[in-house]
Amino acid sequence: MVRPPPRQTGSASGRLCVGVAPRTNSVLVSRDDGALNAANSGAAHNSPSKKTFSFNKVHGVDASQEHVYALSCAGLVHQFVDGFNVTIFAYGQTSSGKTYTMGSTNHFDTSEHEMGIIPRVVHQVMNLISMKQKMDPNISFIIRCTFLEIYQEQVRDLLMPGNDAKDIAIREDRNGSVTVSGVHEETVHTAEDLFRCLERGGIERTTGDTKMHLHSSRSHAVFTLILEQRLDTSKLVGMETDEEAWGAGAPAQSHSSRLLRCSKLHLVDLAGSERVKRTGAEGVRLKESVKINSGLLALGNVISVLGEMHESSGGSIAANMHVPYRDSKLTRLLQNSLGGNAKTLMLACISPCDEDYEETLNTLKYADRARKIQNKPVINTIDHQAVKLASMQERIDFLESQIKKQTEVALNINPSELPSQRSRQDSSDISFAQAAFVDVENDKVLAYFVEELKNRTIRGTNAIRALQDANNENKRLMDRITDLEERLHKTRLASESITAQYEKCKLQVYDANAMHARLQTDFNIVFNTLENIVTLFASIPFNGNNVEHTVAWQRIQESMDDRKWQSFVAVCDLHRPTLIQEKFEVIESRFPAISGDALTSAALSKPSSRKSSAFGSRFQRRSLKV
Repeated sequence: MVRPPPRQTGSASGRLCVGVAPRTNSVLVSRDDGALNAANSGAAHNSPSKKTFSFNKVHGVDASQEHVYALSCAGLVHQFVDGFNVTIFAYGQTSSGKTYTMGSTNHFDTSEHEMGIIPRVVHQVMNLISMKQKMDPNISFIIRCTFLEIYQEQVRDLLMPGNDAKDIAIREDRNGSVTVSGVHEETVHTAEDLFRCLERGGIERTTGDTKMHLHSSRSHAVFTLILEQRLDTSKLVGMETDEEAWGAGAPAQSHSSRLLRCSKLHLVDLAGSERVKRTGAEGVRLKESVKINSGLLALGNVISVLGEMHESSGGSIAANMHVPYRDSKLTRLLQNSLGGNAKTLMLACISPCDEDYEETLNTLKYADRARKIQNKPVINTIDHQAVKLASMQERIDFLESQIKKQTEVALNINPSELPSQRSRQDSSDISFAQAAFVDVENDKVLAYFVEELKNRTIRGTNAIRALQDANNENKRLMDRITDLEERLHKTRLASESITAQYEKCKLQVYDANAMHARLQTDFNIVFNTLENIVTLFASIPFNGNNVEHTVAWQRIQESMDDRKWQSFVAVCDLHRPTLIQEKFEVIESRFPAISGDALTSAALSKPSSRKSSAFGSRFQRRSLKV
């Protein structure tokens, strides 16, 4: 659907990039004017830069609101009233005419020319309901509506804006349908009631101004109609009611079996995809843009997966492929509409301006993927069999009471008296007796049919109970599956967190090992230096005798306090147990003055039993300063 751009965002260059071929229902995107002119005129033109997309229906810039609705939406509304679930949503870039097309801001006095899809749906639904009630007065209709918006991944109730968003939750019922709990459902009776709800929600919806649109929608809006139809099955299948069959002798409690059809119509006005450099979003507007684009990205991922599933499985959804419905609130809310029990219409709104070429091309690719999805819609019908069985049981009880009365009347006549008094009785008495016996025979046949009806009722009741048990088991399994999915999701998140912590711990252990290796190297260097010093002192002559190791260690001990010495001894015992002698004799003498040459030669003559270190030269330089 090609929509004219707003006045404040019209094409500055005046060039267009979109051509429409209504006969073939195709859209051509190109910056070649010749290709566009050929497409609009229906002529053939080969251009390497053009891209063509085919859809079910294409509407040009000059298409009116009434034309769009009549060709694309009116048939879906008929199916909604017949009992199908229907979804209509508009997608496109910001400022592409989605809100104008959907009419979510229209009111009751909006002109016919400007009226969008939502108000036209309201009028058509009410007219169809009025026609059906005239055709069959036994049909009763109940209409309810809700109005929601998804703003920054939070679901808000626009009809009750004071309600806390935390109380609203999206869940699946026992039949697998997605429902929204905690939302106000308002019962309506006329089109005016629906328009009042639409106006109330439109006032509360979040909008804002950007460089591309003065009233840009900052949230996804979902207006839902819920239609319940109650049909009297006694009229449909030819079953007489209790009052018609029994008259005044009917039981006091009379139940009528009814058939319930419940269908939903979702009208979705999506927020437009945005590019920050064009909209100039900052602050809150920037956060809104990020949330909008993330929701649309999740919707695109779901559409892509569903399209691939149908292509790979020949039109049926493959069970082994995961569809990421839970990645956003929008995809979760539209789960039934995408690949489920619904008839879905996607309106891809595009801008013909040359400045919007990239956004237009992305929108058409988006819609082309969505066109591959195949839903499986069915009429939502629920038959109240329990009420029908209750009515049958009452009919059985009534027939049994009538049989009992006729049997008692027949047994009060004595057949042995009939031959002896036959001459004294007139023909009318004989006829009465024969009629009584005939009634007894008829009662036996009637009793047989009643007994058979009772047996069938019992079998039907047992079958319904078994079906209820199966449904309860199915519900329990579905709840269990949902619980397991949630637990699996939490476990997956916990596993990712543990993996991240594990990687962090590995880095810390690696750093600790590296530090330990460096410290070990430094320890070796220090120990080697100490051994060199001790060797140096032992090799210097003193009063004609060599200075012993004990004297050197005594001097070192005297230069430290007790705490440092004990720590030093503990480290030596752990790493170099032979470095310090456990017992040594104190010699009261001072070390003689050592020349620099002697110290250098002694420090560099390292024992062959000790390994050299990469940092040995550094400590050798330090030993020169001792």
